[in-house]
Amino acid sequence: MRKVLARIKKVFSEKGGKFTSNKNWKKMVKISICLICVLALGTGGFFVYQAKFGAKVSANEQVARVTRGDVSKVIEGSGTIEAIDQYDVTSLVKGEILTCTFEEGDMVQQGDLLYALDSSELDNNIQKGLASVEKAQLSGQQTNRTIQNQTVYANTSGVLTQIYVKNGDQVQNGAKLADIVNTDVMVLQIPFHAKDAGNLYAGQSAQVSLESSFTTLGGTVKSVSTGAMSNSEGVSVVTVEIEVGNPGGIQKGDRATAMVGNIACNTAGTFTYSAEETILSKASGEVSGLGYMTGDYIKGGAYFLSLKDDTISTTIRIN
Repeated sequence: MRKVLARIKKVFSEKGGKFTSNKNWKKMVKISICLICVLALGTGGFFVYQAKFGAKVSANEQVARVTRGDVSKVIEGSGTIEAIDQYDVTSLVKGEILTCTFEEGDMVQQGDLLYALDSSELDNNIQKGLASVEKAQLSGQQTNRTIQNQTVYANTSGVLTQIYVKNGDQVQNGAKLADIVNTDVMVLQIPFHAKDAGNLYAGQSAQVSLESSFTTLGGTVKSVSTGAMSNSEGVSVVTVEIEVGNPGGIQKGDRATAMVGNIACNTAGTFTYSAEETILSKASGEVSGLGYMTGDYIKGGAYFLSLKDDTISTTIRIN
């Protein structure tokens, strides 16, 4: 130790160094020696560790240069891949396959023909079904007409001159129910000379004279026939119809003469009703709801009576 210190002191003095005291000098030298020892121990320990463990580390690890990059996380798994749209082609009807337009693996488009089936049996069934539907429709229409015909209305305004039934009677289709005549307006059918008929037309004013009372009434030409005929005297005449308001005394068959302007009739004519109707039953059933009696006035379109048929009611409930 002393030799080392002396050597260090000599080297230091040759470099121009100066020591203040032997005490400080010794202290500094001790510290330096301690540092040298620590350094020597660390270096020795490193070489010992490297010799013992260095081979294992290099064998198990790979050395690479560090570079910048992206870190990604990959998840792996298993599953089944299926098409987004999938459709099973099934037959809606039974029948023999006549044609097949594709093979397995072919590409097809929506609306493409795949199979053609023998449709003869299906066509027959369709025809039978249509016939059944038509029959049911006809039956329903007939039932509706029968129901409608069970309610009877008057088609003509006038007086009920005869009623043939009463409530509770059973009537058949086509039976006479009542007679109606319109006595408010009478029609005079009267002949005019054919040569004068060309100057007559519907809507002209006329003057009518009743033979029974010599009363003169105003009237209107209703129609002029287009054909001429010979009367008992061999004169060619044309029939003219003149409507006359009935003051209350004109009856069917009464006679009268007429003038249209300055044209006179050939001979007298006879009156008839402007409208007549015989109400007939259009269905079978029991009479009900009749509220009229002979001689009553009824308006056209007014309710007259009803015909009740239990068979129709039963048919409607079944259907």
